[in-house]
Amino acid sequence: MRLDPDSGAIEGEWLLLVHHSPGRLRVRASCFRDDSDLADRVRGELGETQGVFGTVHSPLTGSLLVEYSPDEADVESLLAAIIDTAGLDGIVDAKFMAKSRKAPAEHVVSGARWLDGLARELTGAGLYELIPVVLTATGIYSLVANPSQKGWLPRWDNALYWAYSVFRDGVREQELEDAARVSGTVAFRPRPHA
Repeated sequence: MRLDPDSGAIEGEWLLLVHHSPGRLRVRASCFRDDSDLADRVRGELGETQGVFGTVHSPLTGSLLVEYSPDEADVESLLAAIIDTAGLDGIVDAKFMAKSRKAPAEHVVSGARWLDGLARELTGAGLYELIPVVLTATGIYSLVANPSQKGWLPRWDNALYWAYSVFRDGVREQELEDAARVSGTVAFRPRPHA
C-alpha cells in the first residue's frame, strides 16, 4: 500500500474522494466498477445508516453518490463505512491526485524521446535527421506530382521550409549537447512553465 505522488500511481485498492459538499458525497473505486455485488453491499450498509436517504451506483465509472442529511450523519463515518465494507486500503483525494499527475505535455515529450530512441536503434539516425529527409522528399514529390498545389499533399514550399526548420533546430540541439560534453557542463534547457 503506497501512494506515489510523482506518477499519480497508487498501489492497493483505494477509495477516491471525487467530490464532497454537505449532503452529497461522491467517491470512486475500481472495485465498484468490477464488482457490482460489492457496490450493492456498500449501498445496503449505507442504507441502514441514519441520515442517509439515497445512494446511486454507476458501474460504468465505478462511482458511488451518497446523499445524506449533514445534521444526522457525518462524512467521516460514511467514508469509514464505505472503506470497511468494501475492504479498501484508505482514502485519496481526487484534487491531490490531479495535481500530482504529469502534465499531458510531459507525456508527449516522453513519447517523442522514446520514438527518437527507437528511430536511432532501427536506422542509426534520430528524428532530427529523419524528419527533414521525409519532409524534403514530400516537398519534391508535391512539386512534381501536384503542380496545382491542390489536394491532400502539403504545398512544396511549406514542406521544404519545415524540413529546413527541423534540421536547423536539430543541429542547434546537437551543438549544445556537444559543447556541454566537451566542457563537462550541463546544457541549459528552459523548463516548461507549470
